[in-house]
Amino acid sequence: MDLCHSLRKKFVVIFNIITMTIVSLKSEILSTAVELYIGIVNSDVDITFTMTAESSVWGADD
Repeated sequence: MDLCHSLRKKFVVIFNIITMTIVSLKSEILSTAVELYIGIVNSDVDITFTMTAESSVWGADD
């Protein structure tokens, strides 16, 4: 009984650590993506980037 309880406790702790890690990683990735997007939108690269993206999309339809 004690063994099962301690295993369950360990599992809960590990699960919480994994969950916290995933959540923090998600927010890191999201903020990085937003920063990149803002950087692209604010720069002159935006025009060429959208042009090439659109042309590649239309080219795929043929």
